[in-house]
Amino acid sequence: MVSGQIESKLVNPITDEKNDEKKPSRRVRAGKVEKLTPGTKKLVEDKHEDVVVVNVNGEYFAVSGFCPHAGGFLGFGYLEGHKIECPMHSWQFDLRNGCLDGMENCSPYDRLNTYPVIVEDGEVFVEFPAGA
Repeated sequence: MVSGQIESKLVNPITDEKNDEKKPSRRVRAGKVEKLTPGTKKLVEDKHEDVVVVNVNGEYFAVSGFCPHAGGFLGFGYLEGHKIECPMHSWQFDLRNGCLDGMENCSPYDRLNTYPVIVEDGEVFVEFPAGA
């Protein structure tokens, strides 16, 4: 570089490393594995969204705590296999994808948010995205 010249780099916004960095998630404790036995539902309160953690035969799921249709608290919902039913109007949601039962692709208006669940050292955690 010649003295006095300013080095200039063009950055492609698609490949900019800053945009591609994965933000760390944050974990919220749901409880001990021995307390969240199969068939158990537990409310986990978070600063942005309350979720219900459900144990289905040893597999854990975390979904929005309230039905998007009428706001029914899903912690009071009936649980059958991988389905949870809203106690207000009987809408059923698949815990695996948050969609209304029977729908594989659903709009954000008919689905529950879903969150990863991590089991570590006998504890169950819900993992939220960093910004949430």
